[in-house]
Amino acid sequence: MVRQIFLVLILQLVFFTFYYKFGFKVASIIGRRVCPVCFTVGSAWLTLLILRYTGVFPINKFLIALLLAESVVGV
Repeated sequence: MVRQIFLVLILQLVFFTFYYKFGFKVASIIGRRVCPVCFTVGSAWLTLLILRYTGVFPINKFLIALLLAESVVGV
């Protein structure tokens, strides 16, 4: 479980850094501004879902549910 939480923190750091640098380009592609934290958490749970269902890394479904609950309104 600690490895999964560490993975989530690394993913969130990477996504936040990406959005901080390229946020205006992403906003022009999707047509609206998105909160950087919502984008980060949303991208993290989407990546975790992909990792879980491809079998690359076993992810606890409750961790994904927690991240989903944090960002479902913002995304």
